[in-house]
Amino acid sequence: MREGLRGILQRLHHHEIEVVHLMTVTAYILLNVEMSTRNHVFETIKIMDEIQEVHMIFGAFDIIIKAEFQNNNQLSTFIVDKLKNLEGVLETQTNICAAAV
Repeated sequence: MREGLRGILQRLHHHEIEVVHLMTVTAYILLNVEMSTRNHVFETIKIMDEIQEVHMIFGAFDIIIKAEFQNNNQLSTFIVDKLKNLEGVLETQTNICAAAV
């Protein structure tokens, strides 16, 4: 009986991990940066753990980031503590995904 309970708990733990992974926050973050720091900001951002994609773009913003977080607090901390503290970052705009295909 004891081994059976242990097996059930292990299976439940496995499913719990899957659910946590599915409940992440995906955000697209747009950045305006000083042109003289554009390459440095890009290179710094691309090695951050939260980043899935980063692109230099033309248009109203200079850089777009796709990033994934465990929750909104982690997203907020990332923006305030990491992005806005990078030298050359002038403005950020955060767009949180509602659904994806």
